[in-house]
Amino acid sequence: MRWQITRVRAAALAAVGRFDDAQALVERIRKGADPRADAIVRAQAELIGAALAKERGDYAGAAERAEAALGPALRVADPVVWTRGELLLARALRGRGRPDRAEDVVAALREAAAGDDWRTLYATLAAA
Repeated sequence: MRWQITRVRAAALAAVGRFDDAQALVERIRKGADPRADAIVRAQAELIGAALAKERGDYAGAAERAEAALGPALRVADPVVWTRGELLLARALRGRGRPDRAEDVVAALREAAAGDDWRTLYATLAAA
């Protein structure tokens, strides 16, 4: 629970533009949360870190962090965050100059949507 609160706080700080403060909390989770017991919150925090990297223009770092976070466990435990993470990954890959890889992500996202309107919308955004 402690790490979830820290993650939510990091997301809130990132949303209001306090990137350095948010990054500090993401790093605290990375260093302090148990890799096994807190795997989901660590993945969620990595996606916050990926978004921060993208906002700072570090597309390579954003793609690397997003790819590390987007495992099957996150997809099952938090499908909303997983879907948003896939969108982030596609955009980071394009920014990194890897449109081919971004298209692979879009294709996988479309497949995962399977008729779900919300996920289909995210796949469309990822393709844009």
